[in-house]
Amino acid sequence: MLGIGVTLAFVQQQRHERMQEQVRADGLIHTIEAADFRELPRLISDLSQFSDRTHTLRELTRRATTSTTRENRLRIDLAIGLLTAKLEPHLIESWLSLSLQELLIVKQLTLPLRAQFLHQLRDVMNVEANDDESRQRQLRAAGLLVTDVVPDKTPNSPVAKFDSTASDGDFGLPHWQNIAETLLQVVYENPREFDAALMLFQSAAPNLYEPLKQRVETRSVSDQQRHLAIALMCELTQDSPGSIAELACLIDADAISSAAAIRR
Repeated sequence: MLGIGVTLAFVQQQRHERMQEQVRADGLIHTIEAADFRELPRLISDLSQFSDRTHTLRELTRRATTSTTRENRLRIDLAIGLLTAKLEPHLIESWLSLSLQELLIVKQLTLPLRAQFLHQLRDVMNVEANDDESRQRQLRAAGLLVTDVVPDKTPNSPVAKFDSTASDGDFGLPHWQNIAETLLQVVYENPREFDAALMLFQSAAPNLYEPLKQRVETRSVSDQQRHLAIALMCELTQDSPGSIAELACLIDADAISSAAAIRR
């Protein structure tokens, strides 16, 4: 009888602990649903530590169907995708309307799963962008795709190619002129996107240099956008002495001072 009593007490304790864990998981999911994007890596990591994954995924799925906003649904779907290691097409599509700061976080979180979205994002890049919405989508698709980009070694060819070890083959990324112009527009409208833009596109610096240079040389461009292009070029070419020297010949001291002020 004593043994049975001990066993029952142990079972009840386990049930109590499981229920407590489920309550904590539910609370964390509630927090994730409306969290600041910058908090998502920590929150989703914490959620992954709960042992009852079945309950966690069931509650996440329930929240996904009852979310009242697109932003809340995106956070929940992202948590589901990371916990199951499966990224659904509608989730990948939702990334194309994020801010660059939010996109950078998604890029870092989903890096181990990037093979799952290469084809979908490449399809986005292969469509001709004739309007602002399409160009905005391509900018974000490019920001995700250039993770493992390496410069083409062919002389006078700055086109980036993807490392075949990280994707399903080498292919060039088109539309760099549109990408550069849209990147300028986004950062011009929201200067807080500057650092995220650099981190997303640093490895594609050779591709962006010429389009940005053309913006600097175009007299019809406003001084503010011209100075922003200079600031981006300075940051993107800091490891290329030749490009820096060429840039110095294009601009005057006032432009350099204005560009430097953008970084402060």
